Parts: sequence; structure tokens; C-alpha cells
Amino acid sequence: MAWIETIRISLGRGSRGEESMRLLEMMEAELALLESGQWELYRNPAVNEELMMVLHWADTPTPDTPSGSDLALMLVRELKKQGLVEYTVWEDVCHK
Repeated sequence: MAWIETIRISLGRGSRGEESMRLLEMMEAELALLESGQWELYRNPAVNEELMMVLHWADTPTPDTPSGSDLALMLVRELKKQGLVEYTVWEDVCHK
């Protein structure tokens, strides 16, 4: 059964600082190493400072899945230093 994690980041109006961009580049490098999952990063076309990261997992969720993956929790911890973060875990209920 597949599951996803979503991380919504609001950097704040006009926040295109070098530190935020370096963090996103570092995250992209880390995510590129994923072997068991996929990821996507979206930007809100109306508000450039709002981003949505989606982590896709094809493996069976573990009992601690509601808490999230170690990777996502680490990303959330780092992103909170840059702005507001909303994090959720979703399970695929249609394809069991």
C-alpha cells in the first residue's frame, strides 16, 4: 500500500534569501539519493514564497507511519527554521 507525506512551506513575503535557497538545494541533493521513494517540489504560482514538497512511498507503511518518515521529520525540523511548515501523512486507501 502506498503512502505520501506533504510538507507545505511558507517562507514569508519577499523571502528569497540566499539561506532559504541554499536549504532547498541541499534538500534536493538529499532527496535525489532516495532509493525507496520519489519526491516532487511545487511552487505556488501566485505566491512564490509558498512551496509544497510531496514524498511518495510505495512500500507498506510501518506502525509508526502516522508519525512520518525519518527523512520527512528531519526536513520539517530544518524547514521550520526558514518559515511556517505544515506537515501531513496520507495513506492510499484505494489500492490495497
